[in-house]
Amino acid sequence: MRLFLQNALVNPGGSEDDDYYSQPGLLFRLMPDEEKQALFENTAHAMGNAPEEIKRRHIGNYLKADPTYGAGVAQAMEWRLLTLPGHSSRRILALRK
Repeated sequence: MRLFLQNALVNPGGSEDDDYYSQPGLLFRLMPDEEKQALFENTAHAMGNAPEEIKRRHIGNYLKADPTYGAGVAQAMEWRLLTLPGHSSRRILALRK
C-alpha cells in the first residue's frame, strides 16, 4: 500500500515547536478508509502490552490530531471513549468492552 501525496506541505500557522497535531491530522484525513482501518489495527497491535497510561497518552495524542483517528485506535483496542459532564472533549477510559 502506498499513499501518494500532492500539495501536502503544511504550514499550520504557528511556530514549528508548538503544534504537534495539525500535520499528522491532515495526513490522516488524506488516507483512504481502508488504510485508516489498517492504521487503527496496526497501532493497537503495536501497543500490545504497554502500560495503560502509555496507551491512554497515545490515544489522547491521536484524538488531538483527529478525533476519528483517536476513536479508531481506541475501538481497535476495545476501549471506550466517553464525554464526561462539564468537559467538551472526550475522555479516555481504560475499560474493556
